[in-house]
Amino acid sequence: VEQQNRQIDGQHVLMVKGEISNPTTDIRKIPWLRFALTDETGKELYTWTLDTASRPLRPGETTSFTTRVAAPPELAKNLQIRFAHADEIGSNQGS
Repeated sequence: VEQQNRQIDGQHVLMVKGEISNPTTDIRKIPWLRFALTDETGKELYTWTLDTASRPLRPGETTSFTTRVAAPPELAKNLQIRFAHADEIGSNQGS
């Protein structure tokens, strides 16, 4: 995973790029991803999900993802990424 902070049209933008791979011997569907920006204590300040919109991965295959957030919370210190639970899909939340 790679994250970059950029200024685009005078606005701070956090860009996140990464790869998902299938290390198994079976074809696997890729779940949605859940991202969380947290403060230094671990409190979530902003969350969002991303539909990988990818076909299932064959054994050993890799695919990439890219997402970005305009004006992320100033107090955000860490980025957490994991596969989303069903009740989190499609959520974009600020605190």
